[in-house]
Amino acid sequence: MSKWKTDWHLHTTHSDGILTVEELIREAQDAQLTHLAITDHDSLANWAKMDQLNRAPSIFTIPSVEFGVEVPHSSWRDEEVHVLGYGLNPDNEELHEYLKKLQDTRKSRFIDLLERAEEVGYSFSKESIELIRQEDSPGRLHLARLLVLEGYFNSIYQVFEDFLGVGKPGYIKKFRYDLPDMSRLIHQCGGIAILAHPFQIKSELLRKYLIGSEWIDGFEAFHPSHGVVEAHYLLEESKRRKKYASGGSDFHGPGKGLLEKVGDFIPPSDKIVPFIEWTMKCPYGKYVGSDGSGMK
Repeated sequence: MSKWKTDWHLHTTHSDGILTVEELIREAQDAQLTHLAITDHDSLANWAKMDQLNRAPSIFTIPSVEFGVEVPHSSWRDEEVHVLGYGLNPDNEELHEYLKKLQDTRKSRFIDLLERAEEVGYSFSKESIELIRQEDSPGRLHLARLLVLEGYFNSIYQVFEDFLGVGKPGYIKKFRYDLPDMSRLIHQCGGIAILAHPFQIKSELLRKYLIGSEWIDGFEAFHPSHGVVEAHYLLEESKRRKKYASGGSDFHGPGKGLLEKVGDFIPPSDKIVPFIEWTMKCPYGKYVGSDGSGMK
């Protein structure tokens, strides 16, 4: 059995997660995790909170972000592709410029999404809208939760199937940087670019293209949406191509997906040793923990 218990894909309230940074760290401690990465969408705001969580340091973490990227090929411009940037220099000025533009365009798009929803007859309280607009990275998931809360839909899945999914009446494409540009920035920040949940990419041709791409340093082999066959395939590809294999729960919080708490999905650490060893050499890594008394 591996001495490590890790999760390299988690979200907090700084993007579309439900738990605060401290709540997530406390759950990770309860689950006896040894390593983790918070990978909020287009935001590194969680990293500043980490310095306030050093009363009972027990979990190793590195600064990380999940980016939506655009593949530079006309056939795949509308495909959803996510890249996990791990081990990023949190003080890199260009990174913060990129993140600011992504957050600004997210907020602008969210206003457009609200207007689109209101055009077809949905209405929301001003208080609810204002709370969401204060988020770092508001997006479709925030609106989907609101539509369910207001009783217009029975589930988030239904919202995306009927209204917010690609090609549906409420869909508005978001701004994304090209994959080569984002990969360059991740590497400039001292990090590595890992393809997130590859089997959520609908096009098999695109998936294979990305797996072999020079802009991708590895793949998220272990993910709740991957079965044994998919995970094995990605592990073998990582070995054959001399790239990293990683794993994570993609946890967003209780009531969001199949996972109710941190630790419900743990990738087999003995299968992703090279990736874990790389993270432990990250110069920006640190140990965090909470004793339950709140942030400093």
